Amino acid sequence: MGAGKLVFDFIAQHEVQCDACPVGWLRAAHNPADRGNLRARKVLVCANGYTGDLISGLRQTVVPIHSVQVAPAPPSGNLCATSLLGLHVPSGTRRRLSYFRTVAAGRFIMGARGAYTPGATRAWLAQARAVSVQLFSQLAVVQWEYEWGGYIAATGNHYPYPYPYLHDWADWASGVPLWDLNFPVSALRKIPFHNLHRLGVDATVVRYKLMDRMGLQQMVNLNKQA
Repeated sequence: MGAGKLVFDFIAQHEVQCDACPVGWLRAAHNPADRGNLRARKVLVCANGYTGDLISGLRQTVVPIHSVQVAPAPPSGNLCATSLLGLHVPSGTRRRLSYFRTVAAGRFIMGARGAYTPGATRAWLAQARAVSVQLFSQLAVVQWEYEWGGYIAATGNHYPYPYPYLHDWADWASGVPLWDLNFPVSALRKIPFHNLHRLGVDATVVRYKLMDRMGLQQMVNLNKQA
């Protein structure tokens, strides 16, 4: 831990241009045998959109949503020098959310929703590239090199589940009582008709698409957030 801090302090002191990020180290315990037992006083199950049936009822509390990203070769049409002057992550007020950013190497990344089938996902990937060109005409001449995606978990009320963030659960695993965490802890809340979640997601996308076409954008209540 001390050596890592020394390296990151050196990078900050001398303003070294790199992608170094002090996010810590995860050591995963495993058993090479076909079957085995792991004993621990406390266990964190952090599966996000890949939540299964290890914990009874947990899978029914979230809906897996496919998210995709596309990226061209860096530097992305001199985009950083002309439009994106920082490493911010903008997103729009449309309900069919798209978001984009640039990384330290100058590569532009666009993210959007995916789908549950390969064919539909390819269509969303193509749309993400088209939206990128609509926003930034410099990208019309770039070569798109990468595309990837995965599942994220959506909850019924759009809050992370369970409510405390990861660092709160790290505190809990280290011995901090539940009532001393920064967020309240709630019981499992299963989503009704969870087995039909794919139909629900597809229907919601159609509704959002119609609302976007009608110009019914999401309004952010700044007073409420303050």
